[in-house]
Amino acid sequence: MILVTGANGFIGKALINQLKLLDFKVRGSLRSQLPYGKHEEFVRVSSLDGNTDWSHALRSCKAIVHLAAMAHSSIGKKSDKDAEFMRHNCEATINLARQAAEAGVRRFIFLSSTGVMGPQVTSGVPYSHDSLPNPHDSYTRSKLCAEQGLIELSNELAMEVTILRAPVVYGPNAPGSIGSLTKAIKLGIPLPLGGLLNRRHLIAIDNLVELIVSCISSSASANGVFIASDHEVLSTSDLCYLCGHFAGKRPRLISMPPRLLMFIARLLGKQKKAATLLGDLELDSSWTSSHFKWSAGYNPSKHVLEIKNSNSP
Repeated sequence: MILVTGANGFIGKALINQLKLLDFKVRGSLRSQLPYGKHEEFVRVSSLDGNTDWSHALRSCKAIVHLAAMAHSSIGKKSDKDAEFMRHNCEATINLARQAAEAGVRRFIFLSSTGVMGPQVTSGVPYSHDSLPNPHDSYTRSKLCAEQGLIELSNELAMEVTILRAPVVYGPNAPGSIGSLTKAIKLGIPLPLGGLLNRRHLIAIDNLVELIVSCISSSASANGVFIASDHEVLSTSDLCYLCGHFAGKRPRLISMPPRLLMFIARLLGKQKKAATLLGDLELDSSWTSSHFKWSAGYNPSKHVLEIKNSNSP
């Protein structure tokens, strides 16, 4: 049995569907009401913190994929926000891992973020699996705390720990920035992102799911930190065309100099967000590919070219 936490999320749904297709026995955990008629496939947990009781969810489990996390907070005070992220992302993860080891789980796969290595902009030097951590906000500090706690536990207990550091995950119906971009394109809103030639590594939902399945199935030692990313880089302009593929509509792009865009962003107090759109984020996933005999099979360039060459409005 494989337990997938965060089963009703974008990644969780895709992973559970794929595991079922491959005839894995899988159980999903969620904090919302259980899906009607599917109580045998899901368990509900009342909280996500250091006190959560996972005993019911862990019955007969041999592997866990821990996706559940807190990504956003509306709390304004920094100290309160830090504490909230730590409770949901660090303390909850360590609590689950301890209970998992006691229940005889053999492999624990944790989805972390490339943000633990630093701001999501690189300058010609890609982040790799051995890059030194440099978290830059409450979310990434809590993810690094969870990573460090899991590594300590793996040294103490007979349970392998795999940490996957992933960038933005894209695909049809993706949430967050990808979802917002796709919606804007569907509405026909002009975007000043044409002609950008930056280089950003993201990861397709299909590629991430395939990697997680490889981590579950691998006979190689799974202990360690691994970069999860596509092999192919995308510019922000190309990303707009890819989101156009998801929207079924060609994006309306306007070319503006990156310096002008950054100047406008500074005036609006959005320079950090603009940097992730205009700058480079290069990732080296070669260690991951060789260790798990995994290759990112989904190639977005085909869909980018299709939309670029289409005559759709």
